[in-house]
Amino acid sequence: MAVKHNAEYENSELYKIRHSTAHIMAEAVLEKFPEGKVAIGPAIADGFYYDFDLPRALTPEDLEEIEHRMKKIIKGNHPFIKISMSIYTRLMSRSQSLLPNQVCPSRISQICTFQTSIPQSSPLSS
Repeated sequence: MAVKHNAEYENSELYKIRHSTAHIMAEAVLEKFPEGKVAIGPAIADGFYYDFDLPRALTPEDLEEIEHRMKKIIKGNHPFIKISMSIYTRLMSRSQSLLPNQVCPSRISQICTFQTSIPQSSPLSS
């Protein structure tokens, strides 16, 4: 997937909501599947997604439970703080902030790809 930057969209409230919701979804999935691994999960033009390496395919029941977990996380009223740093630094910190067994091996490949295709000083928000 090519990395496209649309500053107007990335500064919009809609983007912020989608970006935050992607993080909430990832947390909910990893609560349900602690052995799962995360890869990448950006907000995109028409929503958001996360790639996971899970022990099995998700079922409709799993999706209902993940949605329930997401609502519970949201009710926790946790603060969302925007932090801007270089893409390389962010990817490295994200990989280190997760438990080692929760990081998909492709994460290192992504860091290398980003590092060579985008200047390290390019900003990325989390």
